[in-house]
Amino acid sequence: MNNVRTLMMKGAMLFMALGALIGALSGPATARELDDIINSKEIRLGWLNYPPLMIRDPKTGALSGFYIESIEAVLAPLKIKPVWVEQTWGTFAAALQSDQIDAFIGGSFATPQRSLALSFTRPVAFMGSGVLVRKADAEGRFKGAKTIMDFDKDGVTIVSPLGSAGHDWLKGHFKHAKVVGVEGTNQSQGSLELLAGRADANYIDAFIGAGDVHAHPNELVDMFAEDPLDVAPIAWAIKRKEPDLLVFLNTMVEYMDTAGIWLEYEGKYKDQLGGYFHLKRNYFSVAGQTQIGK
Repeated sequence: MNNVRTLMMKGAMLFMALGALIGALSGPATARELDDIINSKEIRLGWLNYPPLMIRDPKTGALSGFYIESIEAVLAPLKIKPVWVEQTWGTFAAALQSDQIDAFIGGSFATPQRSLALSFTRPVAFMGSGVLVRKADAEGRFKGAKTIMDFDKDGVTIVSPLGSAGHDWLKGHFKHAKVVGVEGTNQSQGSLELLAGRADANYIDAFIGAGDVHAHPNELVDMFAEDPLDVAPIAWAIKRKEPDLLVFLNTMVEYMDTAGIWLEYEGKYKDQLGGYFHLKRNYFSVAGQTQIGK
């Protein structure tokens, strides 16, 4: 994979620290301890509409998606009810700091800079990024693009989700192209801007981009579909200085990984998860080829 800027783009995310400080200054925040969560039998989990990880039915408001479904399945035997509190990329850090939620399970990129403001679990998965363009442009003016910097040209408008790692990186590094942040609960909004002709490129999470290309195969192309940019770990986030809660969540993530729960609940969404990766574990017998008992 193209790792020339791996983590560099995700590392340009001091906005998280700023968001956390803003949240902290907005009022007193008394973090709930793990014992409080156990005693209340509820855990407040921040989420956002991010298919197929987290999905809200527009008609009924019902939640689904493999993050929602797998977490509910693991918490049910513990008699802990998840209370789902909707967030955006721009609000979840402040929500953690002001104690509106106990954890954010939306799958945020874990970076050293972000860890100055928040604590992160071990990686849930790994994700890359892509650049969507119209098919005519992929075969025309953007043909041969090798890096994200190939889109920093006069006359190019590139969109990305407001408050995302990619948007902040583009604002800090692009000197010629026009960088526009798109906001809303529809993660495909940037692609809609592209299809409407209001943008020339869409810098987006690779698996969201894969879904958009699948929905518009004759109109959109991901220039980095075979070699995602800046692959980085995604994790759950909590407020700092909550060691017991962090241990609990890390144990959940480890259990869901080794017990195959992620793969089980991801199964029905498999065709929508381009650009979404797990590490492949390599188990081996401590006894080697020795057959016990012989």
